[in-house]
Amino acid sequence: MTDVWNALGAVGTCAAAIVAVTIATLDARRHRRSEAEQRLEQADREKEKARTVVATLGHDLSQARISNFGTSPVLNLELLGAQVTVTRQSGSQEHQFRPRDERQQYGWQVVAPGQTVTATIDTQDLRDQVSPGPDTHDLAIDIAFTDADGRIWKRSGDRQPERILDADTQLPNSHAYRTAPHQR
Repeated sequence: MTDVWNALGAVGTCAAAIVAVTIATLDARRHRRSEAEQRLEQADREKEKARTVVATLGHDLSQARISNFGTSPVLNLELLGAQVTVTRQSGSQEHQFRPRDERQQYGWQVVAPGQTVTATIDTQDLRDQVSPGPDTHDLAIDIAFTDADGRIWKRSGDRQPERILDADTQLPNSHAYRTAPHQR
């Protein structure tokens, strides 16, 4: 009879070990999933701050207006240019525009919360292309900036902000983003 009890004890011990390993595996999966969710939530909070910087083109198509609707200042704001896609029945055409004076860069070291800055864009060619009627126009001002937490972002029109991890390869004037804001 002792052998039966020893066998039952061994089976019970094995069953307990299997249950413990299963619980630990499930807990580890749940923990990894929780960490992934936390990273996604953190990235979304960071992007939410970047969404508060909005660039628009004025009605006369020559003034870029960049507004900081956030609660923190924006640093190293730079106007990269503008893109306009004109869609007609015959197809689409994309036009690129740069600041009016190619030699001048439009940049602001600090844009305070609630502040709007403006820059003139040379869009005479665009005004010649745009006409009332069935054409559609997708206007996008391209900007780059550093948020108050030191993250660099690029945004084109109303598209989602894109986090820039390597300013040297992803931005035309990357030297502006290498210097910490408090060192300028």
